[in-house]
Amino acid sequence: AIQEIELTKKLFEIYEFNSILIWTESNSNHLIAIKLAKKQNIPVYFLQHGMYNDSAESVSSNKFGKVIPQYADKFLVWGNKLKEYALSNNYPENKLEIIGSPFHDSTFLTKNIIPKNKFILFAASSPTHRSLRGMAVGTMEKYLESIKNVCKISSKLGVDLIIKLHPQPDDFDVTNIVKKIDSKITVLKSGDITSLIKSCDAVSYTHLR
Repeated sequence: AIQEIELTKKLFEIYEFNSILIWTESNSNHLIAIKLAKKQNIPVYFLQHGMYNDSAESVSSNKFGKVIPQYADKFLVWGNKLKEYALSNNYPENKLEIIGSPFHDSTFLTKNIIPKNKFILFAASSPTHRSLRGMAVGTMEKYLESIKNVCKISSKLGVDLIIKLHPQPDDFDVTNIVKKIDSKITVLKSGDITSLIKSCDAVSYTHLR
């Protein structure tokens, strides 16, 4: 931790930052940058990282996980959904700004996308060991069951299936399990998912982290 602090301090000494862009306030590197930025009156912008549970039951979990920021000067959200959720949890409206999704907009706002091939894209993200839920045996069993069910259904319907795994190194490789069900199913462990989304008939996903 001391090494990370000293390295980040050197960055702030070498470069004159106009602002700091972060996507979490629960990561140690981000927190170090936030604290140093605050000392130098450098504005901090928090960019929405993903889709979150926005139910009343999820409030305490989201607050703990810093889904809604605590330290940032501005909360940059994809759209009205998270803005409304933040407002309902007493987040100041003057600190909210809708900017769209820098990662997804170029894909989903493209007009007249015509599928090039007939296949279903299954975006699969295995449970992670970085959370208690992800380490639970039951969570992994549920994940693998969902993988098997999708493979069996697509095989029965005679529909081509491509499974795109999450690119993180510790994501569980389901290739052997999938090939036992249908050897024609493609499993991709790396590469950009954007072109697949644009060329498929439908997208399905599982996210049990």
